[in-house]
Amino acid sequence: MIPGQELLQHRRTALRIGWLVVPRLLLDAVTEEKYLADRGTARIDQYALQDEADGGELHRHLRRMRTLYRRRRNALVEALAEDIPEATVEGIAAGLHAVVRLPSDHDETAILHEASRRRIELRTFGHFAFTGQERPPTLLLGYAQSSEPTPPIRGDGAR
Repeated sequence: MIPGQELLQHRRTALRIGWLVVPRLLLDAVTEEKYLADRGTARIDQYALQDEADGGELHRHLRRMRTLYRRRRNALVEALAEDIPEATVEGIAAGLHAVVRLPSDHDETAILHEASRRRIELRTFGHFAFTGQERPPTLLLGYAQSSEPTPPIRGDGAR
């Protein structure tokens, strides 16, 4: 099964339900926080999730999505390598976002303004940094909603 020391989460957004596997030491605290956050989850939603898991649909869904997101991330990484070879994609190949570190001569603010002008929603690590904190220009690029098979960035769009 799942090792007790790992913290896993999966959400079913349509049902607004999920599960966590936490170490025994944290179980009471997590249970209390969950109750305080939403006063519990309706039983019908819990039964629906259980039925989906028992029927194997949840595992099939996760397998499908893992493959899909891996293709999208690979397409993003390939497009970046082609269009901005000096950029570095950091972190592990998991999740729905890529952290892209740019060379120090790139201007994060100018990139944000140009993205906005093109009606592209973009986040940089500047959104999350303390004021005055020294750091290289870094983009946070989501790929969950990119279409197939076109990567989210191509040609002039990456620069």
